[in-house]
Amino acid sequence: MTTVYYVLGILIVVVGVGLSIALHELGHLVPAKRFGVKCTQYMVGFGPTVWARTMGDTQVGIKAIPLGGYVRMIGMIPPRPGDDPGQLRSMSTSRMGTLVDQARQQSMEEIEPGDEDRVFYKLSVPKKVTVMLGGPLMNLVLAFVMLTILMSGIGVQSLVPTVSTVAQCIPQTAPTVAKPVADCVVGDPQAPSVAAGLQTGDTIVEVAGEPVTLWSEVTAKIRTSAGQPLAMVVERTGTRVPITAQIGPGHPGHIHPGRQGRGPSRRLGHHRDGRLSRRLGERRLRPATCDRSAG
Repeated sequence: MTTVYYVLGILIVVVGVGLSIALHELGHLVPAKRFGVKCTQYMVGFGPTVWARTMGDTQVGIKAIPLGGYVRMIGMIPPRPGDDPGQLRSMSTSRMGTLVDQARQQSMEEIEPGDEDRVFYKLSVPKKVTVMLGGPLMNLVLAFVMLTILMSGIGVQSLVPTVSTVAQCIPQTAPTVAKPVADCVVGDPQAPSVAAGLQTGDTIVEVAGEPVTLWSEVTAKIRTSAGQPLAMVVERTGTRVPITAQIGPGHPGHIHPGRQGRGPSRRLGHHRDGRLSRRLGERRLRPATCDRSAG
């Protein structure tokens, strides 16, 4: 199954890149056609043509390498001032000048009889800018749509107020790199969460009379309740249970919720709906045990 998921992931990426390229080029094609420019090709990808079909006067196709695309518009390079259309005079003997003359000649050769007024170079400056900016603007629209779907429909990773660990004490020994969470020893005070009856798996839904959906909201309430009893409501096996925790004394800015004896679960959450956060988290990610000093 791992191989299947790997191949499926590659296909999704390729299709996604191809779709973004197609929309980018469509951002150039649509305004160009609206302004009367003849577009002979609309291609997604480079290299050998995999599939192509002529629609009107435009050949639409897909090429083998999905790393770019192009829209071919006639008359992209204007003739040199003083030159008659279709009659190009070479004015330079340098390599760069020769390349420019060849590109200009190829551009002129694409103009068929009757297409003299459908060339790109005859557009006004505002219309040229609109055609050239159509692709990048389409990318911005696509990014906005994708972010909207991600934020409002799928959700983002966040710490939801579901307890993954309940410490039995408040360690008095300083943490170290090798042991970030010290073990309980005789004489360490009991953790307020244990005294309040908080259990692993409880979801904190209300703190100090206000509903909460994110762990950061819980920690903010704890920091402002140093040395005071803090009323909370937790959801336990479908039942709401009121509890009261006596938060340890200390400067509010130095209170660490994890040291009060609880640790959050990291799940895929939705910031605007805590219930949706928990449902998504339970389906998509397993709760991860976090450091008790988190917060």
